Amino acid sequence: MTDRYHRLSVSVIVPVYEHADYLGEALHSIAQQSSPPEEILIVVDGPPVDLTAALDAGASRARVLHRPRGGPGAARNTGCSAATGSLLAFLDSDDLWLPTKLERQLDAFADDPQLDMVFASVEQFFSPELGRTGEPQRHVGAERAGIATSAMLVRAASFRSLGGFREGGIFGEMFDFYARAVDADMHATTVEEVLVRRRVHDRNTGVQFRSARDEYATVVKSLLDRRRGGRTSE
Repeated sequence: MTDRYHRLSVSVIVPVYEHADYLGEALHSIAQQSSPPEEILIVVDGPPVDLTAALDAGASRARVLHRPRGGPGAARNTGCSAATGSLLAFLDSDDLWLPTKLERQLDAFADDPQLDMVFASVEQFFSPELGRTGEPQRHVGAERAGIATSAMLVRAASFRSLGGFREGGIFGEMFDFYARAVDADMHATTVEEVLVRRRVHDRNTGVQFRSARDEYATVVKSLLDRRRGGRTSE
């Protein structure tokens, strides 16, 4: 870490559930960072998973944590509780970072010490084994804004002051977290450069857990109720 990033140390949390098919590539993308993190924590959420090949492929020095199945929010919170970095980054085990992802975000923090979190633009890609050509259906606004877990670098103190991610579900924890950050007037910016690649494959969470998608409605209702309650108390 250069003097420009004085006192900025990064812990990366990588949740894993049932499969580690793409984890080696994800870890390799962390290892290739031009500004590498100080710490990598893999959180196995639920049944044990053989990580040997992935750790070897990713040349990883990661610490592995295990917890009972609790969903992605709970897994990330477990990693954050054990993290020692002043900044927290998250990478889903099937996503990839481009080599300057952390460097560009650390530059943003160094330029503006008031920032609580920095995002980066995201692009989607079909996993090669699908044999599909072209690009996945794009959500251009969301990709440009980069409001995605794998694209966020956040101050650990800011993250913990919000209580971490919502637990007890499969969907919506990032939407809920960002909404609470906005309500708390936290300062955020986005590096308008594609630094994260989101893999589309046949076991994406949205494919595996279609029946749980109504959780988004629960998250939105909770947000609206909280905001109504805040206005009532003023």
